[in-house]
Amino acid sequence: MPENPLLLFAVASQDGQLVNQHFGHARGFYIYACDGSTPRLVEHRLIPGGMPYCGPEDPEQVGLPDKDEIMDNILSCLTDCAGVVAMRIGDLPQLDLLENGILVFENYNRIGDAVREAYDSLVQDDDDEV
Repeated sequence: MPENPLLLFAVASQDGQLVNQHFGHARGFYIYACDGSTPRLVEHRLIPGGMPYCGPEDPEQVGLPDKDEIMDNILSCLTDCAGVVAMRIGDLPQLDLLENGILVFENYNRIGDAVREAYDSLVQDDDDEV
C-alpha cells in the first residue's frame, strides 16, 4: 500500500484556531503539514514586506508596492504549499495561485478539520486521475 504524501497548506487565520480570514487580509499564513492523519502546525510565515493583497486602493499613490509585487511576495512564501485554505478569496489572487500550482480551498471551520478536508480533496482528485 503506497504511503500518503506529505503536503503543506497555507491557512489564513486571525487567531490560529479557525479559518476565519479573507486571503486578501492576511499578513501571514499558518503553515500546516498533513499526510492524511491529523494536520500539524509547522510554522507561521509572514508575507515578505508585510503587505496583504488587499492593501490601499491605490498603493502607488502612497509609495507602496502594486498588486503584482504584493502577489509576488505572497507567492514567494507559499512556493512549497500544495494549497491555500481561506475563508474567502477573490478571483484574481485565486487565478494567480492556480497558475503557480497552488490550489485554493474556501472554508470556515477549525483549522485542523479544514486542512484535512483540503488534503482529502486533493488526494482524492489525484486518485481519480490514475
